[in-house]
Amino acid sequence: MEKRRRLLKDNRGVSTLTGYVVISSVAIIFFGIIAITTVGSFVERPSQIVMRGGYSDVGNDISTKIVDIYIVAPENGTLNTSLRIPRSVAMQEYEVNATVDKNNQMIKVSALHTNTEVTVTINEIAHTVGVNGSTLSGNPEHWLRYDSKKLTIK
Repeated sequence: MEKRRRLLKDNRGVSTLTGYVVISSVAIIFFGIIAITTVGSFVERPSQIVMRGGYSDVGNDISTKIVDIYIVAPENGTLNTSLRIPRSVAMQEYEVNATVDKNNQMIKVSALHTNTEVTVTINEIAHTVGVNGSTLSGNPEHWLRYDSKKLTIK
């Protein structure tokens, strides 16, 4: 019984334990703050790089198909072709728009939930055939429709 009371009153190990707890707490808080502040550098930046590359590929593919249609399309008639684009790039859905910027016809591919955007020009066909329309990557079907007056993305 006497031994037990002496052990309960002995405080020699308390300062060592308290030191370990304080040091561990400070280290955990420090690494937590570092992890929270650097997540943008290690996660968001590479994701935007992947999205820009994917959007550039989609824009170039659509631009190439538009030019191909322009080359083989009849003067008076129609031509419909399906367009295959990925449903998402870097787990983000996107929108494809055909727009005119000054004198150039552009295909603009932009993310729906972030501010990532890529613009691809169409080779000088805007003067003869106007390209317009838009589509969302989540749509089940995508079409390029040409008639003798315009080409539409749907």
